[in-house]
Amino acid sequence: MALNVIEFCIEGHCELAAVELKLLRKRMIVITVYRPPSGNINIFFTQMTELLEHIFDTNKFIMITGDFNIDCSEESSIDTKRLIYLMKSFNFYPSIFTYTREFKNSKSIIDNIFTNIPKGEIECFNLVTSLSDHYAQISILRSISPMPDVTKYLYSRSFLPCQVTNFKIALQQEPWSKLYFENYTNIDYLYGFFQSILEKHFLNSFPLKKRNICISKCPSHINISKQTMEIRKQLKHLYIQSKNLDSSHPLRIQYQITKKDFRKMIRIEKNNVFNQKVSNSKNISKTYWEIINSHRNNSKSSNFIDTLQDNNGGITNKPEEIATLFNDHFINITQDMSVSHKAYYSNKGISDSLFMSPTSEAEVIRIINSLKTSNTAGFDGTSTKLLKACSSEMSKPLTYLINKSISTGKFPKQLKKAIVKPLLKNGNPNDVMNYRPISILSTISKVFEKVIYLRLYAFLEKHLILSTNQYGFKRKTSTIDAMFQLISNIVSDLDRKKNTIALCLDIRKAFDTVNHVCLIRKLQNFGIRGIALDWFESYLTNRY
Repeated sequence: MALNVIEFCIEGHCELAAVELKLLRKRMIVITVYRPPSGNINIFFTQMTELLEHIFDTNKFIMITGDFNIDCSEESSIDTKRLIYLMKSFNFYPSIFTYTREFKNSKSIIDNIFTNIPKGEIECFNLVTSLSDHYAQISILRSISPMPDVTKYLYSRSFLPCQVTNFKIALQQEPWSKLYFENYTNIDYLYGFFQSILEKHFLNSFPLKKRNICISKCPSHINISKQTMEIRKQLKHLYIQSKNLDSSHPLRIQYQITKKDFRKMIRIEKNNVFNQKVSNSKNISKTYWEIINSHRNNSKSSNFIDTLQDNNGGITNKPEEIATLFNDHFINITQDMSVSHKAYYSNKGISDSLFMSPTSEAEVIRIINSLKTSNTAGFDGTSTKLLKACSSEMSKPLTYLINKSISTGKFPKQLKKAIVKPLLKNGNPNDVMNYRPISILSTISKVFEKVIYLRLYAFLEKHLILSTNQYGFKRKTSTIDAMFQLISNIVSDLDRKKNTIALCLDIRKAFDTVNHVCLIRKLQNFGIRGIALDWFESYLTNRY
């Protein structure tokens, strides 16, 4: 976990970075330091003193490592004495006693590791990397182990082709007679019957299996080619031969050229791996963010929440209490927000009313196939990938249910359920205020919604209800069009020597603060009335 040490950094004088690690016995703080040789050394010592006072904790192991540009081999130096005394006053002792930089017969210990870890539990030494005239410092913690990879049990389902085939056969053989022939108008009852049949075949075809999962905290590595490794060996050989030579010596020049080539090849190989991932991706933007997050060590697997701060300020690790804390927070997330619910809308009403025509099996199949393919599933376990594979088998009962929903003006209560997952925005992961909810709805719900959307959108377009200045959520328009219009207006005003002001607003929790009563009134004003309006009221109410 990164530690915030920005307040102690002064560029050009004292530059810092820090992380906090979890160990078996206690936590450990690792701080890296760089003191530019041209910086003010008094400012450096002032900032370091304030930093050490801030982070000092006898219950934590602390390592302070980096390039201090203070030669600890010169014991009589005033700056060396100041550094050693400062560190010892906080119980930190140096761990590097051999030269860390050798160049042209100049030898010094300007890199070091200061720590409060007992000497018997840590070993520190230099490593020749040949990538710099500084050696790397290595620390081995002997009896201190990091938190092991957390092995947990996960119950999951496999969706092998043979299992999907068995599921399709079961659906094909299902008569659905009770669904079609009994004269029920209660959509909740009808969908409940459909769901029970679907669930029976789903559980038989895709049983839950217990698996071990390992939440690894190690970042992924990129394998480099043999050619690059050969250059790496050559580079190390050249470094040893040329480290005491003048910069104009042919061997030293060859070393610098080889070092530049090696770094270039590493960059190229990394770029090739990333470009391959992007070129094979169906969602380029998402893939870019996955690559970025993998380097930030911010993968999805790290979203496991095992502790959370409770209402009394303590930390709980009980899953039931954590779930309750999130539930209470998400329920009340908008109650403290001051939002005006005055019904602002055009006084011009629409005399025509929306008629929601029934759907057909062909349309339902077409809608299912238009959904974005994903393995994500709602409470019923049915993903869009599985739904697409079984679109022909499920189209008839779904068509019947959707038409029944349209004719009765009711949306099935079973489809109002959602799996709510907390997503960390930023800040302290133990603070519930730093999370926002992500709701995962049933995939079948999306089919119902798309059928209604197509009818509503066609009605709004026909009566020119949508503003020409609206670019989001409209066909053939996007935020790119909005940006183009903005730039066009600015350029036009500049040509006419007019002043231009752009006011950019972002509505906080926009969807959470929509007043449903006001929304229903607007829909009624724009021609959504009768059973159609009943359907939208049913869709918006009693969600959980």
